[in-house]
Order: sequence, then structure tokens, then C-alpha cells
Amino acid sequence: LCEPLASSNTFTGFMNFNQCSCYMNVLLQLFCQTDFLAEYLQGQGGRDQLLKRCLKDVLHLHGRYECIAPFEVLEHVLTCLARHGVLANRQNDAVEVLELMQKELMDMPLRSEHVVYKAASHIHNGRSHDSDVKSLSDYLKESFAKEDDRLSHAPRRLLLSMPVVQSDKDVELRWIPHECLGWDEALDMSWLMSANLHAQATYYAKAAIFHIHGPTDKADTTQCHYGILVKHGTTWHMSNDASVRLITLDRTPCVPYAVYMERMDDRSLAGTLLPHASSRSYSWQEMLT
Repeated sequence: LCEPLASSNTFTGFMNFNQCSCYMNVLLQLFCQTDFLAEYLQGQGGRDQLLKRCLKDVLHLHGRYECIAPFEVLEHVLTCLARHGVLANRQNDAVEVLELMQKELMDMPLRSEHVVYKAASHIHNGRSHDSDVKSLSDYLKESFAKEDDRLSHAPRRLLLSMPVVQSDKDVELRWIPHECLGWDEALDMSWLMSANLHAQATYYAKAAIFHIHGPTDKADTTQCHYGILVKHGTTWHMSNDASVRLITLDRTPCVPYAVYMERMDDRSLAGTLLPHASSRSYSWQEMLT
């Protein structure tokens, strides 16, 4: 099911089924607007060849229509991952689904010369004296401060995921309250590499997945909403299901759940906008209303 090209979206959007498939939509935008799956799609491997065909179909349609309804890939992923607690007609955790797709369906290595995926598992204790604003660079470094494993090489791409919740004194989880800025700054990731590695370790943010919630919403990543930011050239674009627009980005009102980065000496070209894409730049709040 596809909607013909109109005059609004900058890139193809995805329909949200029953208002609970946004977790899949942000993953599909990551796959379509970045080269995260480059090795997987070009190779002959992959545990689930039907998934590979479904994803190739989505990538083929992306950029040809204003909005598409990715029912086949959604249905297939839900069927395959149901035994892991990924359920239909309810919200699921986008990062958890991505990890399961990589491991159970794609058989993708978590570390290759092309891309390394690394997850921070430590949940911070809430600290009321912390600044309300964090730079992306500082937030990434803080999130992985207690992770001992270091990379032996500087891959072309890095995908890092971090908890978006923290524990308080009552052992209850709360959302990490920080705004995040510095999205266009160079990111020195040498602290993530082995001490004897002297390769290029400067990266730039290419995309970021966000769990979108209100400050009083329950701190549960299987509820609320997901969106994704992707940078093309010098401009950021926000995908909120069927709507994809140019966005004015000084800071984000919450911290990212996952960040996809490109090494400074090997950055990708900007994607091609839809033929009648709007040149208007929207705010974060406008994109979510």
C-alpha cells in the first residue's frame, strides 16, 4: 500500500498500524536512510532470506512514494520474534527489536569493519544536581563510562544504544531528564577504542532514535512513541511515522536511545529528497503535534 508523491515529505514515511508500530518505522528509516545494512543486503548470508527480500522491497519503494505501509515486513518480524515477547498490536522496544533482528533473523555480526553495534547496559542512579542540558559527546561518554570493553579497530560506522531511564532512591525507574545539544559537532570517540589504536576515531552523528514521552509518563520503553532524526548533508530530517520533514535542530528535548555515527574520513553522501519536498523547516514540537 503506497501513497503517490505529493508535496510535503522530504523522504518517504511509513504508516503506523494501530498506533503501535512506530518502533518498526524508526528501524526501517534507519535501514533506508543510512548504510547500516549495506553489508547484510549485499552479502549472500542472512539466516532469514524472506526478511532480506522484504527489506529490499521496502528500500526499493523508499524514495518513490510519499508514504508506504510496510505490512509484510512488520508481520514477518512479529511472527518470528513472538517467542521473544515481541507482540502484535502493542508497542515494543525499538532497540530490543533491532538487537533481536540482528541476532535471530539477520545473523549480522555485532562488530565488523563496516559497523560496530555496542550497547551500554549500566543504568545510572538519578542525580538531581546534574545539568538539565548535556552535549551529545558528554552524554555518550558518560553512558559508556562503566563499560570496560574497548574496540580493537575504528569501524566506518558506529551504532551505540544507551538506557533512557535512570533509577532513583526508591529503586523506581525515571526518564533521564536531560536535553541534548551538539548534534553537528565532531565526536572524539577515542575513549571507546583500545589505548594502542592510533587510527582515525572522530565521528559525526548521522541518525538518532528517540523514545518520545512526557515527563510524567511511566518510564517504560514499551509504551509511548518513537521517532528518528537523520542528517543529510547539513540538514536534519525528523521522521514521525508517515510524516518526514526538515527540522530546525539546536537541541533535542530528551536524550537519544540510539545514535548512528559515521567516521569523519568516510562520510556518506546526502540522500535525494522527494521531488516536491517542502523547504519549510519545522520544530520538534510541530513534528509531534
